[in-house]
Amino acid sequence: MTEYAELLQALRATLNAQLELDLQTFEKAAGRTFTEAERKEISVAQERSYGPSSAWG
Repeated sequence: MTEYAELLQALRATLNAQLELDLQTFEKAAGRTFTEAERKEISVAQERSYGPSSAWG
């Protein structure tokens, strides 16, 4: 079970890194920097799209 938890943790780290890159790309496309509140809202929506929150602990 520890290996599974480690795998989930690695996957989450990868998805978080991708989210940051996506945010940067989105900001460039929008031609502006998002506020911290906007970045948080986008992050929450993106994490929600990954599936059931219980898997991301």
